[in-house]
Amino acid sequence: MGIEEVDKSPVLNCSVVVHFQIDRPTTMAKQPVRMKAVVYALSPFQQKVMSGLWKDLPGKIKQKVSENWLNAFLFLSPLVGTYAYVQQYKEKEKLAHRY
Repeated sequence: MGIEEVDKSPVLNCSVVVHFQIDRPTTMAKQPVRMKAVVYALSPFQQKVMSGLWKDLPGKIKQKVSENWLNAFLFLSPLVGTYAYVQQYKEKEKLAHRY
């Protein structure tokens, strides 16, 4: 296997070189490294950014309710029961101290 065969390899041709620029000469301490950043932005030509949010909204709500009705019932039942008990207890106390 010669050098020519290694240079023609597709693995070696698909390499990525990352270059960092250091501000000061290298010393024992850590030096700040200047890196380029990738900035993502919306295209000014894109007009319907959130159109999918409102598309078939009743269908999405129906699906969420049908998937989670048992969990919602099990979560809300103790809360509603406790609230009803407290309201009944307060009314009973109010009627007991009326004289």
